[in-house]
Amino acid sequence: MLHFMQESPLISVIVPVYKVEQYLARCLESICGQTYRNLEIICVDDGSPDKSIDILNEFAARDSRIQIIRQANAGVSAARNRGLEIANGDWITFVDSDDWIETDTFEVCTAHASDNIDMIVYGVSIDLVTDIPNEELANLKEYGRIKFSGIKSLSDEVISKTNIYLCNKFFRRALIREYKLKFPEGRWYEDASFVYRFFLLAQNGYFI
Repeated sequence: MLHFMQESPLISVIVPVYKVEQYLARCLESICGQTYRNLEIICVDDGSPDKSIDILNEFAARDSRIQIIRQANAGVSAARNRGLEIANGDWITFVDSDDWIETDTFEVCTAHASDNIDMIVYGVSIDLVTDIPNEELANLKEYGRIKFSGIKSLSDEVISKTNIYLCNKFFRRALIREYKLKFPEGRWYEDASFVYRFFLLAQNGYFI
């Protein structure tokens, strides 16, 4: 039996920002325009030298849910870790500033939130701004596809067939806080480190 959480859990959305002025507005519009409204939107300006801060200020002026954190450039892991430090949500999700999400994404995800679930996962579409070989694009699309549906125990099989993208997952904040999970700073593949460690701690996931 599923035990459902409060009707409107708070979602912390962490957005690292660095040299993304051409994509940032679309990203923020997709977050601010969610049909699900109980959000805190934490934008961490990682010392971006372009006009990203102007775009952030413009959006924050019209949406009080946006918090802007500024820091000297330290990399995407440091930016995400800063967001984790101040996040208050029941769930944490990451949206990179060159990504965007469908309008009902958070509403659909929270409909499946329960005390029995530690992670919620949904599919990813690939929309590239540069050309790559068709075979490589096909592999990317297959990697982003969800292989399961419904609630699943995070067994070895499920973990091995689940992508490690950050931008398509809800993480239970209580687990992150209890085990002090962070992103390794100054290293590549920081998403793999975080997601796989979370897999080891989580019991069940809901796949949409």
